[in-house]
Amino acid sequence: MPQQFSRRSALWLKLARQRLGGRHARGGKRLLYLCFAAAGTLLSACGFLPQPHTVPLPALHDRLSPAAPAKRLVVMLPGIYDKAADFVSEGFVKDLRSRGIDADVLMPEAHFGYYEARDVDLRLEQDIFAPARAQGYREIWIVGVSLGGLGALLYSSQHAESITGILLIAPFPGTDKVLGEIRQAGGLRSWSATPQAQMGDERPALRWFASAASLQQQKPASVPGIFLATGKADRLFEGQRLLSEALPPAHVQLVEGGHDWQTWRHLWQEFLDEGPWALEAAKRAHLDRIRL
Repeated sequence: MPQQFSRRSALWLKLARQRLGGRHARGGKRLLYLCFAAAGTLLSACGFLPQPHTVPLPALHDRLSPAAPAKRLVVMLPGIYDKAADFVSEGFVKDLRSRGIDADVLMPEAHFGYYEARDVDLRLEQDIFAPARAQGYREIWIVGVSLGGLGALLYSSQHAESITGILLIAPFPGTDKVLGEIRQAGGLRSWSATPQAQMGDERPALRWFASAASLQQQKPASVPGIFLATGKADRLFEGQRLLSEALPPAHVQLVEGGHDWQTWRHLWQEFLDEGPWALEAAKRAHLDRIRL
């Protein structure tokens, strides 16, 4: 059954269509799909008050030590109309710190306005990732929640060489139109070779995802490790399943739950305990026990 949009949601959809229509109506990069997301598809923990589009892109930092950068940097991208501070208030940073993982955390205010302006990948590169590379981090990871998952793919499709790994938590997988193309083609990999896949909007990022996902078992240095985690009752699950089918089973994590912070934190905790940083966390916990 179609979701019932609130009057406020319908008004925002109308305004967003007007903003992205007109002179941009024929542009392949107008990202109209984000308007539909804003109008009701991604309403978890999100409000509809417009947020300022500022340059440079502001961000919150949580450093392991003020003396020097940690071994890795974890960049956390929020969902539509979520805030960078939500990663703190919802316990993501606390969970990372409690496991003693060698990482600094950077949380950009990459809200819907940057997607609407079609410059989220540019702002992330110039204001977040380029300065991070200059600091000498040995690893750079992206954790993208909901719309932030799409942001992680948009950025990585252009700058894969800068990224060590990506964790997509309940990612926005694309519009119904594009997901329909993928289903009709028989899956993401088959779709990526079709003429429709060569068009604009989110398609270039999904084509890159299809290519990168096919290389996950080989683990080439030029391709980030990609992990996808979501709740089985997530309202975007059918689209997320299309993405997950392109990944090795070991890179896909499913739990009970919907499209909400409680589920996302559960997924984050499981990634910390069972993912690629788990051994580091276990060693740190062992050392702490010895010291005691």
